[in-house]
Amino acid sequence: MTEQHVVVDETVASVTHVDVLGGFGVNVGGAPGPRPVGLPALAVKVVIANGGRVHVEALMEALWPSSSPAEGRKGVRNVLSRLARAGTPVLVRDGEAIRLAERVWVDAFAFRAIADRVLTGGDPEGARDGARQALALYRGPFLPDDCYLDWTEVPRQQLRRRQVALLDLLAADARRRGEAMEAVQLLELALEADPLDDVRYLELAELLLSVGRRGRAAEMVDRSRKVLRDHGLLPGASWARLQRELSQTRRATAQVLGRSAGSV
Repeated sequence: MTEQHVVVDETVASVTHVDVLGGFGVNVGGAPGPRPVGLPALAVKVVIANGGRVHVEALMEALWPSSSPAEGRKGVRNVLSRLARAGTPVLVRDGEAIRLAERVWVDAFAFRAIADRVLTGGDPEGARDGARQALALYRGPFLPDDCYLDWTEVPRQQLRRRQVALLDLLAADARRRGEAMEAVQLLELALEADPLDDVRYLELAELLLSVGRRGRAAEMVDRSRKVLRDHGLLPGASWARLQRELSQTRRATAQVLGRSAGSV
């Protein structure tokens, strides 16, 4: 998803908002507008999935894969006309391409612009604020109701990876500031988005051990082991070390409980 048309400032007057993160919606001039449905909605989604600009023939293929070129071009004209008549002229013709109209703000594009700036910058304080700003825009995966359409998968994964990277960045920042539980919460959110990363389970287990959450830490180690097993991989040194630490903590707890019981 390489944006060809980006409006980052959502406060600009007369901006039309198009939301694709967590669901599809259109907001015109600060009020919910008539949300496109059917083929007009699909056309808007295809253009956004392609970064805000798509060749006419690519749009025709996505919307009418079995139509003739003449029928497809007629269909594109009809879609643009229907959007304009409905009061949501989100798309415009630009030569042999269809692109987003001027002053169209897309939440996914704004999220990606801020995330990329944060993830490639070198200012920890600014990165923290920027990451929070970006994640506030990320209300869910890209077009979740259209996950069965193949062309939505690449932008969905690209945006999800940025979400996870921002959560990792904030978790690392929280650890540096000594906010272990904040880091735990952030890593848990990252695991919800990316449950197949065995390393993150171990990082979370270490944090949980540091705050005395042994049972929860053991659960994370077990989940890491399952991920490794499902992928045919062997546990590494970090996994074995955490297992030893958990075993030592378990034995120490049992000894304390034994002494307490003997003194009663």
